[in-house]
Formats: sequence, C-alpha cells, structure tokens
Amino acid sequence: FNLGYVGIETTANMVDISEMTHVHFDYWTPDGQGLGIKLVNTNIGQQDQENVGTVSRGQWISVDIPLNDFAINRSAVSQILFDNIPPGTITVFIDNLYFYN
Repeated sequence: FNLGYVGIETTANMVDISEMTHVHFDYWTPDGQGLGIKLVNTNIGQQDQENVGTVSRGQWISVDIPLNDFAINRSAVSQILFDNIPPGTITVFIDNLYFYN
C-alpha cells in the first residue's frame, strides 16, 4: 500500500496486550526512509510511536520492539498505526504482525 499512514482499528473489540512483551512485524519497501509503529489507547487518550531505526530497502526486514518502549496503558489498545517518517508517501508491505512474550 502507499503509506502516508495506515492502521488497524479495533475500537469495538479493544485488545489487551498488557501481558505481552514485544510486537513483531516484517516489512518490505522500495523507497521508504523511515517507518514507525504507533499504539493507541483511545479509552484514555494515550498514544506512543516507536521507530524501526534505519530502514533497509528492497528486502524483507523483521522487526521486534519491546512493548515497554511504548509509554501507554496497553490493557485496551484500539489502534495500531504504521507511519512514514518523514511525512510523505512511500510504498511498504507489512506482514506477520503479532504481539508475543
């Protein structure tokens, strides 16, 4: 998809990831410079974004981010967003998104 930002909304069924320790996803981009993932708890208006670091182009990259890096209450996550850094449109493919401990 072309990414300005895109996300998953689970407002009707918020996700409790408070027992999980990491988020994992794989990405592939031909033109991205930076990529972030944002977790949102709309119940209490909290959100935090973590960046993947240096973006590698033209190959699938696996990312694992500790959930303690996100400064939000993780008991009711209602949105998971991917954001292009810096702002603009890129093409990125996301696969294998999951939370684990």
